[in-house]
Amino acid sequence: MKKTLLAVFVACCTLSLSARNQIDFLPLPYSVEYSDGEFTMDKNVSIVGGEEFNRSYLEQHLERVFDRVGTSWETDRSRKIEFLRIKSGEAEAYTLTVSPQKITIVSSDKAGEFYAIQTILQMMPA
Repeated sequence: MKKTLLAVFVACCTLSLSARNQIDFLPLPYSVEYSDGEFTMDKNVSIVGGEEFNRSYLEQHLERVFDRVGTSWETDRSRKIEFLRIKSGEAEAYTLTVSPQKITIVSSDKAGEFYAIQTILQMMPA
């Protein structure tokens, strides 16, 4: 019985590690939940809210990728990246929710916003 439990434990640990190794984000997220659907990132995405430096940082990266210079990223469009600030939560933490129409970044501080942007940029093709 002990050998069976040990084998099950080792198998569970192996599955857990292999799932974590499939995530190529740095730093490694605390948790990841996958769902169906995808968000199409292109030059027709609007960026709403967020701390000025972080929003500008994301805009500059997207301008280089999509050759979109001099156009407002705050225009109301059907697909958007939205920053939301909460008063509670750990410093530098963030939640990133991706749906077909919106990427929502929820954080308690600007560092969390910045790290969420890094994750978004890592999800984009090189």
